[in-house]
Amino acid sequence: MATVYRVTLPELKNAEAAMKVPHPGLDPEWLEQFRHEAELLFNLSNHHIVKPRAFGRLSDGRPYLVMEFHRSNTLRSALDKRLARGEQRMGVAEALRLAIQLTRGLGAAHAAGIVHRDFKPENILYDEHETTTVSGKEMPTLRLSDFGLASRVGEAFTHAGSVDYLSPEQAAQHPPDGRADLFSLGVVLYEMLAGATPWASLGITDTQALLRNRMSDEAPRLELAAPDVPRDIADFVHKLLALDPARRYQSASAARNDLETRLQQLENRVERTHVNVNLAELQQRNVSTDLMLPPAIVASSRRRQTIGIATLLLLVVALGWGISSMVTEPLPEQLSETPDAGLPVVVAAVKPQTLIAPPVVEDAGDEIEALPKLSPSVVKPVVKPTQKTTVMIESSGCQPDEDWKRTVRADLDELTQRSSKRSDLLLWAADENEAISKAIGIASTRGECGSIEQRLRLFSQRVKGTKGVEP
Repeated sequence: MATVYRVTLPELKNAEAAMKVPHPGLDPEWLEQFRHEAELLFNLSNHHIVKPRAFGRLSDGRPYLVMEFHRSNTLRSALDKRLARGEQRMGVAEALRLAIQLTRGLGAAHAAGIVHRDFKPENILYDEHETTTVSGKEMPTLRLSDFGLASRVGEAFTHAGSVDYLSPEQAAQHPPDGRADLFSLGVVLYEMLAGATPWASLGITDTQALLRNRMSDEAPRLELAAPDVPRDIADFVHKLLALDPARRYQSASAARNDLETRLQQLENRVERTHVNVNLAELQQRNVSTDLMLPPAIVASSRRRQTIGIATLLLLVVALGWGISSMVTEPLPEQLSETPDAGLPVVVAAVKPQTLIAPPVVEDAGDEIEALPKLSPSVVKPVVKPTQKTTVMIESSGCQPDEDWKRTVRADLDELTQRSSKRSDLLLWAADENEAISKAIGIASTRGECGSIEQRLRLFSQRVKGTKGVEP
């Protein structure tokens, strides 16, 4: 329904941008949907969502949307290239790290009350030229794009998304919420791990039959297509694909937190396996038994050791022979970045400007004449008092155990929900929710949990509009 052009902007030192223009002759409904897409995008700000730059109309009346340009392919293209190389499935850890990025983008959209409704590999940019650190490893950056079918929660809609990635409630033409996008995320993650969507094995080619199946039957289990995927990862995917939205994850942040935990557990298992293999190799070599580590360390179920073995272990530690590499619990990961909760938040209002010299457009013919000069004005949002928000955590003598994490996550969810009623806080709250959620997931010391509690108190003051807390 639209063509995306790569353009250069002479007035901005020939900066490159992507320009989306609807096809000629579209009916007014589709043109209004195009305008609606631009409106929604200008209300989003997240590293994992493509950013808009300008919106206007051509001389023939058609609207256009200018967005940031990335030298990237789509996730669909990346998956197809793997198939061409004979790699049908993606590695589990790699797929989980990509899915974590997708939950970040979806979380920001949902926090702003926006449902993508057409979440699929074709609408996910896969940028190998820019990397993002996920759980300590550099990964290609993923960004959500094409919000052409997006809507606000509860908003009436006509068009549905792509059948293979459609949620049961969308198939039944019920108004979707963010959990519909999480179902689609489950299909994408299933496809990355199995090399095909869950429905490929059903052999259903008729669209209406496929929709009826989607509304009535649970998705096939991942183990059927990829038996080597760990059971807990398959359970995570199955929860995303639950027929009933109430049995799925109820938010993108909840899915992300669980995903990060399962990724860490997966890599701990892999690390233990490597240690055990190395010990087995050592025992097979002609090495003096005085230097060999006892089997009791490899087989954790054998706890009884003689005094002689205990003494040998102490000597090995003292000599620094790497016993520390066998510790199964990972060292606490430090926060890669801690956003300053006091940073100001501004709203950019893009006003119509006089047309400037036309951009250089690749293969666009005479279709595009000019772009407006982007000159946003910066305004400070007005902070209005809202209803009282209560934070349960007030002391700093915390212990970062599972009970504490459940409590602070509940507080964070409550604050984020209340901030959703403040249009001036939507973007800031989404970013703060993401940062605090990550900090909670890796907190392991009293100092770290005390810092998190302080951020929650600042969050609460911000939501209440407390005097002295700058937006």
